[in-house]
Amino acid sequence: MKVKNSLLALSIIAMMAISIIPVKADFVSILTLNPEQGVTGTSVDLTGGTEPNVVSDICYSGTDNNRPSVPCTTVLASPTSDPSGRWSATVTIPESVAGRHPILAVERGLTTVQATREFTVIPKILLNGAATATGAVDDRLTVAGTGFARS
Repeated sequence: MKVKNSLLALSIIAMMAISIIPVKADFVSILTLNPEQGVTGTSVDLTGGTEPNVVSDICYSGTDNNRPSVPCTTVLASPTSDPSGRWSATVTIPESVAGRHPILAVERGLTTVQATREFTVIPKILLNGAATATGAVDDRLTVAGTGFARS
């Protein structure tokens, strides 16, 4: 009976010790992404959360449906969370092909993705430097665009 009571006492002491050791939760969330689609060069507002006073890297992949590697190679922003754990950032979508692109949040120093949202790049064609152009027959027309794959 003494052995059983001793084991019970040790179990209770171990559980109490575990419950008072602070545990840091390694997570970052992306709560909002606004807008969720647009042409390259679009400004996007992001908000998220993590532990207080933590730096997170906001990463982007320029290849359609491709997850960027961690640690990030294309970091768009590195916000620091406030004392309540909230962060916000405004990023500019870099030149990339049309399609869905993951925007990731990774706590600085970690090697795992913690949050993913998608931004959809829409291609845009410019005629003579504008979205619409007018001219006469036989006028020279310059066509350019964004969001297309390189040829």
